[in-house]
Amino acid sequence: THPAGAAAGLPGGRQRESVLQKGLQAWEDFRIFAKHRFGNVMRLWFAMDPEENMKIGGMQFARACEEIGYRGNVSALWRYFDHDHSGHITLQEIDSASGVLLAEFKMLVKSHFEGSITKLVQALDDNRSNRITKAEFIGSLHKLGYQGHPKRLFDLLSRQAGGFIAAEDISFLEKWNPPPYLFSKPDMAGLALLKETLLSK
Repeated sequence: THPAGAAAGLPGGRQRESVLQKGLQAWEDFRIFAKHRFGNVMRLWFAMDPEENMKIGGMQFARACEEIGYRGNVSALWRYFDHDHSGHITLQEIDSASGVLLAEFKMLVKSHFEGSITKLVQALDDNRSNRITKAEFIGSLHKLGYQGHPKRLFDLLSRQAGGFIAAEDISFLEKWNPPPYLFSKPDMAGLALLKETLLSK
């Protein structure tokens, strides 16, 4: 039997499971490749999205995979990422945890610096070197009352080999419009009330 014919004869559930399994395997291969090649997801993202549009279409994705040297199952990886069939993918579809971390940081920039990266850099760059070191970054964020993970955030934002953040590394935050759900905080009180209501029935 021809392989395509065999696949067509699979029940829908098994077909979907097969596609998902291929996607998961492709993502695992891609994740290992990206960590080895770039170190973190942000460096990977901007290697694929050099114009910082913060979204990547299918053709651009395939071309970028070739350019960065990824030789895995690109079509399965694309289907896995573009699960909503929008025709493009965003940072949060590749790494939702990093997306949330960056969205929280963007909210801090908006609330303290009116969304201005220039004002942010002026506040964080203590010695006016045009380079924000990890110590400057972490210390400044603590003073601002940041409740996230400053070390991980610094590593995500730093694209420089010398281990610092330059203004151009974070300028994308000004035009990036993450989806509102990334800013959402869990309603622990509501969750507790729901559990209590369910248990009382």
